[in-house]
Amino acid sequence: MFPEEVRLVKDRTGLQIRWPDGVTRHLGARTLRARCRSATAVRHAVDGTESSDLDGIRITAIEPVGGYAIHLAFSDGEERGIYPWSLLRSLGE
Repeated sequence: MFPEEVRLVKDRTGLQIRWPDGVTRHLGARTLRARCRSATAVRHAVDGTESSDLDGIRITAIEPVGGYAIHLAFSDGEERGIYPWSLLRSLGE
């Protein structure tokens, strides 16, 4: 399912996503960063070297990826996360 609107909240601490079925969800930057599936983030998670201090994390960039996802970059330097619509929908439930 493709969202009708994806909006970066004013202070960059999350996304507001509105779905065609009328559901609107707020996803915080902290949650999104913690669920990043970039190769680097996954490697850090496997090695146990991931940053657990995500307080104050901000979204610094948002870009579409084809018709299936968005790419997010974060204030801690993580900039390779791709978030498929299906993942964003499940995170909001």
